[in-house]
This record gives sequence, C-alpha cells and structure tokens, in this order.
Amino acid sequence: MAFVGLSEVFLVLLMFGGETFTDAVSLVPTAPYFKSRNVEVSHDKLIDLAGQNPSDPKTQILQLVALKALAEDSAKLKESPKIKEYRAVLEAIAQGKKAKDRTGFAPEYALKALAALDGKPLPMKESPARDFEQGLSWFPKEAIFAGQFANRATNASLSGRYLAESWDKLPEGIAEQAFGVIEQIGNVRIDRISFAVAPSKLEGDRFLAVGKRSKALEIFVRVTGRLNTDWMVAYLRKNADNVGKLKIDETKDENGTELTAINPHDHLSLMYVGDAELMIAAYVRVRYADHQNLVQKMLGLRSGKGDNLLKGPLSAELKKLPEKTTALLVGTIPESDWLTQKEFPKHVFSYLKSAPQGRDLFAEVTLGSAEIAEGVAKDILASQKWALGALDGLKAMPGIPNLGALIATLESLQVQANETKVSVRLAISNDAIATLPALMFLIRGGP
Repeated sequence: MAFVGLSEVFLVLLMFGGETFTDAVSLVPTAPYFKSRNVEVSHDKLIDLAGQNPSDPKTQILQLVALKALAEDSAKLKESPKIKEYRAVLEAIAQGKKAKDRTGFAPEYALKALAALDGKPLPMKESPARDFEQGLSWFPKEAIFAGQFANRATNASLSGRYLAESWDKLPEGIAEQAFGVIEQIGNVRIDRISFAVAPSKLEGDRFLAVGKRSKALEIFVRVTGRLNTDWMVAYLRKNADNVGKLKIDETKDENGTELTAINPHDHLSLMYVGDAELMIAAYVRVRYADHQNLVQKMLGLRSGKGDNLLKGPLSAELKKLPEKTTALLVGTIPESDWLTQKEFPKHVFSYLKSAPQGRDLFAEVTLGSAEIAEGVAKDILASQKWALGALDGLKAMPGIPNLGALIATLESLQVQANETKVSVRLAISNDAIATLPALMFLIRGGP
C-alpha cells in the first residue's frame, strides 16, 4: 500500500513537472488536421491562413496550425522562390504588426517558424528563482498540503511532439471531436497548476471507516496559462445542457481585470481572472456549502489581503525547496476513509528541480513504522530490477524513442530507509521525460 502511494508521487512529479504541459495546437498533427478540413496544403495557402486576423476561435486554430506547418516544412520553405515574401509575412506576425490575437499565440508561433528557417533554437526563458512561491501565494496559511507543477519547456516540447505523432492511435472519431472542440474555444496553454488543501471550520458530513466523523476540507486550485476567456464562456453557454446547471457572472476587480465566476453545479466554483488565471475551489465532505466563499478567499489573497500559506504550517518545509523547483508535493496527507491503513504515507516532502540536462527528483515519505519503511525500500528496488528487465525487452519494439534514456534514468535510482521515512533520488534526462508519453501510448495502444 505504501509503495503504491510513493509510486504515485513519482508519476505525478514526472508527468507534470517536466515538459508535459503545452498548448493545444502543439498537439495537433498538421497533415491530418488540414485533411479533415479539406485544406489543400501549399506554402501560399499556409501563408494566407497565417496572415488572417484571428477574430474567432476556428480562424485562430487554422492560423496557428498553418504557422506550425510552416515551421515543420522549413527546409522546403527556405528553398521557395517566394521566401522573401513569406519571411516578411512571418516577421510582421512575430512583431505583432499583423494577424495578432489578444492572447499572443500568433507571434510565438511565427517566431518558431522563423527560428526553424534560420536553424536556430528559440532562446530559453529563465524563470525567477523560487518562482513556485508566487504560484502558491493565493492559498490560505492554514493549508496543510500543497502541490505545484510548472512547465519549463522552451521550444515545442518533445513530449508534445511525441503525443502529436500518436494521434493515429486514437479511436475513430475522437480526433475529429477534439478538433471540433478546440475550434470552438481557441488555443489553450497551461503553464502551471498549483493546489492546496486546508482544514475547514465546517463539520464533516460522514464517518470514516475507523468510526470517527470526517473533517471537512477546503480545496483550492490555481491554473496559470493563457486562453481567450470570452471564447471559453461562449462555449460553456452553448453547451450548458451538457454540463448541468450553469451560472456565469462577469464583473471586474478594482484594477479593471475581468472576473468571470462560473458555478457549474453544487460541488465547486470556478473563476477566470482575465485570460491568464483560473481559480477552482470546493468544500469536500460537507453538503450544501457555498463554494464561492472559497473563491473569494483566493481573490482576497491575490490582492494581498491576509496571510497566505507561505506564512503557515508549510512555510518551514517550503523554504527547504531548491530555487529551481518545477514540481512539488509537500505536507500532511489529509485523513480519508481510504487512507486509514497504517501502510499509507502520512506525510510527503518531494520535488522536481531543473538540472543542466534534465530534472532531479527527490521524494521522502513518512510511514507508520520502521518495519514498513524497510519493506517499501526493498519493494522499490525490486521494482527497479523488474522495470529494467521490461525495458530491455522493449528494445526490439519500433517507435519508442530514447529508450536508453529511460534505462539510464532507472539505473540512477537511489533508495534509503531511515526509521519511518523512505527517500528516493532520481536523475531524469530531458529525453527520458519526453519519452514517457510515447511509451504510455504504445504500451496501452492508445489513450
């Protein structure tokens, strides 16, 4: 049981702290998409689509996929007799002088196309030291458990490329359905997901398996990225019958930033803050609570009203995190009716940090006894041996890139049991991170 909990910590940090987050268009395969839209692909046509004003979501998607296709075909594009004309259009889009959308995706995609033409990588965007603290700053100081997963990809992420190449494995009709959705909401990008769990003053409404009443909890989630909120709200209104009771309130804060509160049903509340932030909040283990109270609490902390979790019970552990942390899970795991067994981790301190060639993972869990901890450490090492054997058997399977990188990552595993704690260290290369989604698709035969 404890090993299951620890392995889930690994999976969450690896999948969400590397290059997994990206924008929707980067996952769209250009050729199948244009074929499904009956678009005859040529350099002239792609430039024409790229230069159109993205006044609606479908036009934006066509524009961005066209820019992506131009980047992918840069070798042939640069040999075109019309390259100067094409380049002038791309430069105008990259500078925001032509076909700019309010979310700024078009200039970014045009820059990628120009970089591909020049054979140069896009410059890396360095995040401020301890940037994770800003992501956690909208949560209350009473929080006892928190997590964050931030995207640090530079160019179109490798994992995104492998996912895009796996569209042909999707069941029939799923790709078309996905294309239809993004053509209604426009491009969406996720840069960071943060969350926190805090005890609530409200009394829980059920009993745990051990016979005592559960404690109500407050769940806070903050998603940072980019989207056109107007298009998303229009999509939600259009499909309100499919998402249940829907109430949407649009206001502005004291600085004029648009606030869009959405209450889809009785179990949670959401609020978009401009085009860059989404807040989600809910009470759990309690009925008939006004979840909007929690969204307002986050909104107050955003404005600097009150103390956030950086000054609460988690502050000491958060200060121990490395400056270049890109993913973290820290705190006491809230008691639940399915976490009452002594084998399950009681406390977690884990992070993923940037390294020169990838990421370094550290995870430490506190268990019920030294005996359990020793057993978990042995189970992890046994699983390492099994996984290395399984990967060795996959060497003959075509379509798995950088398999050697995954093997090297597993071989770097270090495990230590110290009284009731088990700690793990792992050095993960960028190639290994990028290969994980492709490996999962191939093994499962699709999503």
